[in-house]
Amino acid sequence: MASAADRQEVRWQQETPARSPEDRDRNREADRPDGPREPSLGIHANPRSALQLGARDRSEDALWPTRIADEARALQWTLWAANGLEPLLSTIAFQLNRVSEAERDHTAIEAAKESLLGPLDVLDNALKETANLISSEFCVADLNVASVLVSAVTTGYDFSNYKNVTRWFQSALRRPVGRRATKMALG
Repeated sequence: MASAADRQEVRWQQETPARSPEDRDRNREADRPDGPREPSLGIHANPRSALQLGARDRSEDALWPTRIADEARALQWTLWAANGLEPLLSTIAFQLNRVSEAERDHTAIEAAKESLLGPLDVLDNALKETANLISSEFCVADLNVASVLVSAVTTGYDFSNYKNVTRWFQSALRRPVGRRATKMALG
């Protein structure tokens, strides 16, 4: 038998409204892993301060940002790519490369491609006014996000409609570290 506390918890969960598509469109900037550039209309929990507290100085490594706040943003972009892009791209890659045509789940592929539109839109908007994700300097955030996007290319996913992403991605791959990361990703 459920206690009064259990019943109260269930009621609270039922009363919590889901984020509507209208809220999501209005608050698209809040989907950036490093937080909105302007105050957002909705509630956006920004873990930047927690990452800054746990960060240590890595200024001796050329790819790490020299400022702690930028290092935290680099970690955020890295986690964003790992959680927002990589699972979707992995679904596509798995279905196309590991599953026979007869058993391939085309619905899963199309759902993953549709789900990529939002994250790619966020990335494209983040790169609208800057050459790189964090600052004018290419850093570990750019390398990590670009490395995840390499799998999009290997599966034939076309993100050329995202002009800023395309420009940035091509620039990242031209760098020696980008070429090494691509070689590692492709095996």
